[in-house]
Amino acid sequence: EALKEGQSEHDYEVEEDESDEESDEEPRERTEDDMGLNELAELWGWQFDFGRPGAVIELDFPIEEIKTSEQPKRVCAAVRVLNRALKGSKPDDPADAERILEWKEELVAEGAIRVCSEILEGVDDRGFENESHEEHWLYSCICDEILELFQRLGEGDALFRTKLRRNGALKAVEAYHATGGGHATKDVLDMLKRR
Repeated sequence: EALKEGQSEHDYEVEEDESDEESDEEPRERTEDDMGLNELAELWGWQFDFGRPGAVIELDFPIEEIKTSEQPKRVCAAVRVLNRALKGSKPDDPADAERILEWKEELVAEGAIRVCSEILEGVDDRGFENESHEEHWLYSCICDEILELFQRLGEGDALFRTKLRRNGALKAVEAYHATGGGHATKDVLDMLKRR
């Protein structure tokens, strides 16, 4: 191989040795911690498989992530997985409709709707909304996903809109709307106010 201009043979040997050392390293398996938000949400989405029976992860996994994870990336990815599963479901299909109804009940019973409301309102104990949080930039992403989740769950379901309101969603969306946050805040607010 030709030497670059201003490069001696010794420089070339050193560079070659360094590249040999790098290639000798054992490739390490990527973990969820190595993944960005989109990659993690895609992985979990495949594992959740729209919540179908026999999926690698069940509904309780994203619920627990939403309720307990200290990492905003994981919380956001969990809400996104639910949004994509709802978007990919067919309300006219009896099996999908029944599964969505079960999800709604479980999201309320397990406290995930209440926690989403607290995150949106900025009163969640994990402090994702604090500007001093190292991943504060993810807060608006989490909130957009929560707004979409509320919209998907409440649209066309007056009874579930009541459950959303009882679990703090209306108050949370009003508080978030007052900050000027979210591109769909007004639409979700109007939907939640419908009886």
